[in-house]
Amino acid sequence: DAPKFKIPESWTNCILLFFHDPKNQVFPVKVIPVNASAADFPMGNTVMFNVSPATVMAKFGDQVVKVTPGQSTSVKPPRVGSGDYLVAIDCAYPGDKEPIALCRSTWQHEANARQILFVTPSPGYKVPRIWGVLDRNQETSKKDK
Repeated sequence: DAPKFKIPESWTNCILLFFHDPKNQVFPVKVIPVNASAADFPMGNTVMFNVSPATVMAKFGDQVVKVTPGQSTSVKPPRVGSGDYLVAIDCAYPGDKEPIALCRSTWQHEANARQILFVTPSPGYKVPRIWGVLDRNQETSKKDK
């Protein structure tokens, strides 16, 4: 069957994420709708989607999150205003005794943008890959209010 999903009427803005799904013979993608309404995903926030088989543990500034496979989480702005903040992202597979470091870095927070992060399988590698997109569409956010 083709992927099916419902978008609640209360969502005033939506982002559709498409991921490869080799199990689906008809249309090999998985579609994940994201509530991108300004009230639920305001400027300055980050949302992380984990479509990998690993559990992801991350620290954005002082905020710590854990995202299990197939889940997502929202992170509030790591600082007031724009500027640098520290990021540490690890992963662990079932049976791992120690987490595997994926990222240790300083990132630039943009208070007037929303960040969307994806943790995806990386074919040929044990560790997943992290992808990020900044959404600076303030016009859409203003219309939501």
